[in-house]
Amino acid sequence: MQLPAGQYACVPMPLDSSLSRIRGTADEFKLIVPPMQFKVPGIPGVEVRPVVNAKVTVEPDRVVVVSDSCIIHGSPMIEQIRLNDHFDITVRICLTWASGAE
Repeated sequence: MQLPAGQYACVPMPLDSSLSRIRGTADEFKLIVPPMQFKVPGIPGVEVRPVVNAKVTVEPDRVVVVSDSCIIHGSPMIEQIRLNDHFDITVRICLTWASGAE
């Protein structure tokens, strides 16, 4: 069920997202999240597109994904309000599985 950490960039990504390994590393990746559109009264076309840097650790019984880095790109308004100056992110995802038929 496990892939070596560097091969996670080979997994096809849905919805106009992308996952690529960060050059010079074996276990660090850049995830570009699909663009999200928001309807805000009086403001045309607000779009955000987060870019998350994460590290993948493969252990015998799980795969752990950790990130504390996210930059939000998007519409000019996102840059104007300096959204990236107003939040922090910390994510830890632990993927486990059961082997065999049940």
